[in-house]
This record gives sequence, C-alpha cells and structure tokens, in this order.
Amino acid sequence: MVDTGNTVAVEEGRVALESLRFGCIRLMEIASSVLVRTLSTERKLDLSKQIWALAQCADALGRRLPGLRSSEDAVASTPGYVAFTDAICSLQNPDLEYAALTHLAYPDLRDAVLTHRAQVPSAADELTVECLEHVLERLDAVPTERQERPACLGTLGDLLTGCGGVAGEGAGPPPERRPALPEIPIRPGRDAALREAGPDERASDGTRASFLHESIFRVELCAAEICAVLLAHHPEAPWGLRHDLAKQVRDEARHYELFAERMRELGVSEGQYPIVFDVWDKFVMGRTLPERLIIEQRIGEGIGLDGAVKAFRVLREEGDYKTLMIFDYIVADEITHVGNGNRWLRHLIGSDEGLERLDREVRERLAAHGRPVDNRKAINVNDRELAGFTDREIAELQRTWERERALAQAQKAGERREREAAKGT
Repeated sequence: MVDTGNTVAVEEGRVALESLRFGCIRLMEIASSVLVRTLSTERKLDLSKQIWALAQCADALGRRLPGLRSSEDAVASTPGYVAFTDAICSLQNPDLEYAALTHLAYPDLRDAVLTHRAQVPSAADELTVECLEHVLERLDAVPTERQERPACLGTLGDLLTGCGGVAGEGAGPPPERRPALPEIPIRPGRDAALREAGPDERASDGTRASFLHESIFRVELCAAEICAVLLAHHPEAPWGLRHDLAKQVRDEARHYELFAERMRELGVSEGQYPIVFDVWDKFVMGRTLPERLIIEQRIGEGIGLDGAVKAFRVLREEGDYKTLMIFDYIVADEITHVGNGNRWLRHLIGSDEGLERLDREVRERLAAHGRPVDNRKAINVNDRELAGFTDREIAELQRTWERERALAQAQKAGERREREAAKGT
C-alpha cells in the first residue's frame, strides 16, 4: 500500500514546480540587476555563478513540466511573492538587494525545493525526484545566510513570511512584476580602486600584461554585465535566449578570471592601468532587444573573432603558449556566443534580410554618434561561418574591410608624400 498522507498529486506537483520555476527566474533577474550595478568585481564574479545556477534550475524544472500536464514555459506565483520580489527591486541599492537575496530569497527557495522533494511520491514520480535533486545540486552555487539578518530587511522578511514564500498557497499565473532593472545605467559599477582613462590616455602600454588588464575590464567584464542587463531588463525575451545569456554571463566572468590570473602571473594587478568603457558605451546606444544583441553579439564579439587570427599568430611567434591556450578556449566560447546571437536574432526578426537591414542601421547610428565599427581587421571567414554568418554577410564584411584597408593605405601614402615634401623644402 502507498502512503499518500504526505504526498502530492499530479496537479499539486505541477503547480509547485511552476512556482519554483518562477522563483528561479525572478531571482535570476534580480541577481543580474545586482551584478550590473554592484561596485565589487569579486561580487560580480560570484553573481555570475549564481545567475547560471538559477538558469539551470529553471531550465530543469521547465523540462519536467510537460510530464506533469503542463507547458515547458509555464510559471505560477502568488501576488504576495511577486510583491516581495518587487520590494527587493525597489530598494534601489545593490548591496541591500544582495543581502535580501542571500538572507531571505535564496534560503526560502532552497527550503521550498527540499520541502517539495520530501512530498513527491518517489516510486510514482521518480523523474520529478531526479529533477529536484538536480536543482538542489545547482543551488549549491547560491549562497544562503541563515544567521541573523540585517535589521533593515525586517519589512522584507515580514512580506516573505506573510505570503508563504515562493511556494505559497493559491499560486496562479504571476501578475505583472516590476522589471529588475527598469533603466540601463550609463555605466556599470566599478571598484573604487579602478580609474577611467582620460581622453588622451591609453589603457595599455603594449606589454602582454597591460593588454590582458585592458581586456578584462574593457571586454570581458563589460560583456558579462551586458548579458546581465539583457536578462534583467528584457523579461519578455524567449526563455531559450535567456538561458543562453545566463550561460554567457558565466562564460564572460570565467574569461575575466582566466585572463586576470595570467595577468597577475606576468606581474600586473587590477587597477595598475586605467580602464575604458567603449564596449559598454556602444551597447547603451541600442534601443531594442534585437539592436542590443546586434551590438554585443554580432558586432562586438564578431570583431573579436576577426582579431583572434592575429592574436593567435603573435602569441605563437612569441612562444607564450600558456596565454595562447587560454585565448584558444575563450575564442571557442565566443564562436558559440556569436552563433547564439545570430540564431536568436533571426528568430526575433524573422528573416536574414531583416537582420541585415537592422545590422546596417545600427552600424550607421554608431558611426553617426562618433562610435564607428572597427573594420580594420581581416575577416575570419572560418569562425564567422561557424558562428552562423551567411555567405552574403561575410562577402559584404570582406568588401567593407577591403574599402577600409584601401582608404588607410591611401591615407598613409598621402602622409608619406607630405613628409617627403616638407623635407624637400
């Protein structure tokens, strides 16, 4: 005989998983918003792990839902829990929001998963048991502070208790929620020890270590923050895209960690050189989700694929095989990121022609605002093909590069003639 006294039926199990999925997604959004605005680089790196863990949890729960007479994208929540998470967002202080996550929201989520795991009839629903155990493993990356919480979180704690947490009774389709990041900031948060370069100041002196310093702050950290913005500011994006972006947040943070470790081995520490924000400054000129994806994935990371060819050659010629190995793995990740961007852009826009048209418009706007796309690097045809660029797109990029190269050569020739003429007089 099966004891059903403390177990849940299919309908109850479905609602519970939908509620847990909503909690994972909502806390992922808030963690992404905190990552963008917090000043601490160390906290940003930790948050990248949390964001990816929560995305994996939400994805696992979604994949189980069709087996419980539900949709993979279904979510449920109570108005009280939505009000609780909205209240976290309304704090407008990334340090307080992080404290609310670690002292209140994360422990509640873990407890709710454990409670539901104990109620699932193992023999009848072993797939849900496996799903929940997978979720609990992923939640190991999410820190929980169960000691006395800060007094300033008292009201939030009362809200959470009053609504019954993420697994509160009477869950249904979640009401409209406050965006975790209502406005994209002009600049992301940075440690006080970091200084922005002046108008005529360079972020690198040409050494390998200074180049790595420039890369971790100009490219890798900004890329992690940009993907976090897309998660926190665009909750309407398809779940598959958001899952890919959450993975990219962690990838970019891991790239930072790899380059930073190598940089320190070469004798340079964070803050030893000034930093620049041109990657971020281009991104904030995007006005819609597709435009922002174009700027980050197709333009920014696409140029990175082109620049990799020369970087590989230089590192090999100089015998820096350790940096070369790191860079090789990072570029492999970037091919995936660009490919994901191309795939989702075609999904959002609906056609190759529409994507090419919007790509041109974005490039023209960047140029009109003094931030033209760098077309001086030879096109990396192989990697761009792997990343989903069409033959027509690659041919157009090559024509643009050839025009830019011809103009640069003509300009150099003119400057040389002017110098020679000046010597003759």
